[in-house]
Amino acid sequence: MFLGLFAIYFSDLFAAIGVPLGERALGFFHVVTGGWLMYLAYPTAVDFSIGYHWRI
Repeated sequence: MFLGLFAIYFSDLFAAIGVPLGERALGFFHVVTGGWLMYLAYPTAVDFSIGYHWRI
């Protein structure tokens, strides 16, 4: 999660100075980090709501 946030802020640095690849990287890392956050939030919500624990 924190690596994704670092990648967002790092690519935002390049997007702010006008590098086109920085803007594309910023969008990519937003999507990837948002997907990872949803992946982490789903089992947490299930655990809180019905008490089901995910076993591997």
